[in-house]
Amino acid sequence: MQDQNATAKTVAVKSTAELTGETVETAQSEHAPRVAIMGWCDRAARIEGPHPALTHMNIQGLTCSRVSYLFPLSLRGITFLVSLYNPKAGESFTVQFRYSDGAKAFDITMNLAKSQLFDPERQEYVDLNAGTEAHGWYFVTTQVANDVLITKPDTLNAFLTSPTGEQLLGSFNFIHASLPPYSADQIAALRSDPLARRIIRVRYSCTECGAKLQTYAGLERNKALEDQGYCWFAELGEEFHCDCGKLSFALQYMRSGLHGVLSRSLTPDDQAAGDYIRLYETTKLEDDSRQFKALLDRNAPEEVLQDFLEAHPIFFSRFSASRLIPKPKILTKYVADFAILNQRKELQLIEIEKPGIRLLTKERQITADLQHAVTQVTDWIQEVNDHRTAVLSSLEIDLKEVAVVRGVVIAGKSPSDDEGARALRRTFSGEVDFYTYDDLLRDITEIIRRVANA
Repeated sequence: MQDQNATAKTVAVKSTAELTGETVETAQSEHAPRVAIMGWCDRAARIEGPHPALTHMNIQGLTCSRVSYLFPLSLRGITFLVSLYNPKAGESFTVQFRYSDGAKAFDITMNLAKSQLFDPERQEYVDLNAGTEAHGWYFVTTQVANDVLITKPDTLNAFLTSPTGEQLLGSFNFIHASLPPYSADQIAALRSDPLARRIIRVRYSCTECGAKLQTYAGLERNKALEDQGYCWFAELGEEFHCDCGKLSFALQYMRSGLHGVLSRSLTPDDQAAGDYIRLYETTKLEDDSRQFKALLDRNAPEEVLQDFLEAHPIFFSRFSASRLIPKPKILTKYVADFAILNQRKELQLIEIEKPGIRLLTKERQITADLQHAVTQVTDWIQEVNDHRTAVLSSLEIDLKEVAVVRGVVIAGKSPSDDEGARALRRTFSGEVDFYTYDDLLRDITEIIRRVANA
């Protein structure tokens, strides 16, 4: 991996963060450091205000810990928030990050090109001269622009180094998120995510000897990739060592976590060292939408719709599924059409009815057929609440994963008038939600737009 420069983007202080390889072994300084590492953030953006004094930096997700499915983890694109005390143009600060065993991870060197403060009389930012009086702490962001690798989860200590000594600035945690192989219902839930990944590919190479490691994870194995030399992540060995000895790392973290990148469940995405292939393209979604509409137009039987939705879980995208189970048994008494466990710890039991079912009477009351579906779902909810431990155990769902049980009825087409739509909303205001098949089709229209713009 080649070292490159990372530029700090700020109005008041412009600096360059440069990764170096020197090791510093000097005495600890007794003075308070003039540099504070506040942490790294998900995003940092300069926001222009209506007045020059209101220009500011918008920081999101500031933290001293980072969780990743992937190690080695590239720091490319990570933004550090740094605070400098009385910064002056021409100054330079070097911060070294070390693993818990004392080995150096990387350095950041900040060279200050200029320093500015807002002048209220002139209504603008002005350069500070060498003789300007002290002005306290000032924030600056520095973004890593190259593939600096953190080879393992660990707690890194940051030291401000100088020819006269070094000072401890703080500790920063890199945490590994491991998970077991995806189950069939978890894969179905992933397929309901319009921005899910089908494949994540990772490649590491030594800049000295050229030795490389290529691995991938996916919703299924890919022979074409394996023919190109990519190894299925679960079949990796114990360690990678390049021929010259410059690059080496354990492979256990990729074996137990690389497939997690497919789910987009961590924020921000920790996959800067690899690239991914999305599960959906607009042409595929448009074709699925046409097929679904054709089924609805001919009032296809419920079992046909069941099979289609099992094969095309993207139509359940609105439910934010973490698990999607077709035909779940509620003990020996009932069988729902689908069960969805979502990211809000809601277990949703879904009943699908024919698209041609009549929803409302002339008096704007729900029909007997629709009421029967609602009553059925209500019975399911009651059964789960009465025997929650047994039901969840039979579905292989941990008790702590479910905070509430709700029902969903999907049936018919949306009323053509506002009063009919309001009547349905008034009826479904409790523990059972209602959607028409038109709602699912509208979801796909929005999904196509999102995928096209992703």
